[in-house]
Amino acid sequence: MKRTSVVFCLLVTASALMLGGCQAPIVIDDEPLVVLPSEEPPPLVPSGPPIGVALLGQPPVSDSPRTASIGALLEDGLIRAGFTPLMAYAENPDQQKEQIQDMINQGAGTIIVTAVAGDSLGAVLKKAKKVGVTIIALERLLINTKRIDMFVGWDICVAGQLQAMSLLEGLQAKGSPPWNVELIAGASDDLNAKAFFRCAMKILKPKIDDGTLKVQSGQTTFKQAATAGWLPAEAAKRLTRIIDSHYQKGQKLDGVLVPSDVIVREIIPVVAAAMFNPVMTGLGATAESIQMIADGMQYSTLYYGQSALASNVVEIVLTLQQGEDVVFNDTKTYNNGVKVVPAFTLGPTLVTRDNLCQIFDPGSEAAQAAAATGRC
Repeated sequence: MKRTSVVFCLLVTASALMLGGCQAPIVIDDEPLVVLPSEEPPPLVPSGPPIGVALLGQPPVSDSPRTASIGALLEDGLIRAGFTPLMAYAENPDQQKEQIQDMINQGAGTIIVTAVAGDSLGAVLKKAKKVGVTIIALERLLINTKRIDMFVGWDICVAGQLQAMSLLEGLQAKGSPPWNVELIAGASDDLNAKAFFRCAMKILKPKIDDGTLKVQSGQTTFKQAATAGWLPAEAAKRLTRIIDSHYQKGQKLDGVLVPSDVIVREIIPVVAAAMFNPVMTGLGATAESIQMIADGMQYSTLYYGQSALASNVVEIVLTLQQGEDVVFNDTKTYNNGVKVVPAFTLGPTLVTRDNLCQIFDPGSEAAQAAAATGRC
């Protein structure tokens, strides 16, 4: 006797229930075949208004696999979370203003900005705030404006302290103290550069005071150590003058606090011409510096893991879209000249020859550069 085929809605998968109703069964050889809906389940989060992402520089290369640039990671992360990202890249302030205005016109609910120039966006940010847009400064603090809701980026103070500690660590291989060091800082008009140097000096100044470190040039203030416009050539010129004036009587330059990898590359010929091989710090984990660390020419750099940064930004956007409060981990440090901006910051990772094969994001340029050194 043939069996009667009955299919209850309880037997249908959750995705089918979400799409509504129970389907009549198809019977094949007395056995029911439940045909499930072909549609994809709806997003787990509401899409909400589009999210503007205004970054500096050029768009990331779209070759597969994509490099782990912050732009590519943010775009992919926002799409996976159910949002529509409005991506834009600018190389000058006027271009970035136009891009942000376009995001406002398209109804962006949140705009994430890495500014080409930190004080150039006041007028367009005012327009954004008039229509209720949330402004997130990413990696670079927007200065001299009250129209910023939060800063998300790297803990500059931790970065400065890590560089100072790595300088002291590298000097241990130079024999017993005292050690001769010189200090290089970033641009005088860069608030991040000032904080970076100040926090590095929290580590170094006690060692200078007790004689462990000697700065033969006597240039130990931020103003004295600053590099105009962050230009590597300016840093190289200054270090050349210091060596010519203070290291001509048998003194040996044992170490240099250097705030970025690009400046390291510029000053290597300067110290090499003077027959010095100082311990040098850096920041950025550039491919060139990763090779120089492997070769022993640069002691350390700092790595900003872009995947961690992008993930936290997406989580913050989700929190905002759900009407919840963002939990900040720093509400005191980031004064932009008009207000103290609440911040969520991450700490960078110190990179030396000992760990350069283990810590980079898979697929990132840094990971590729480490593999190319032949040490991994």
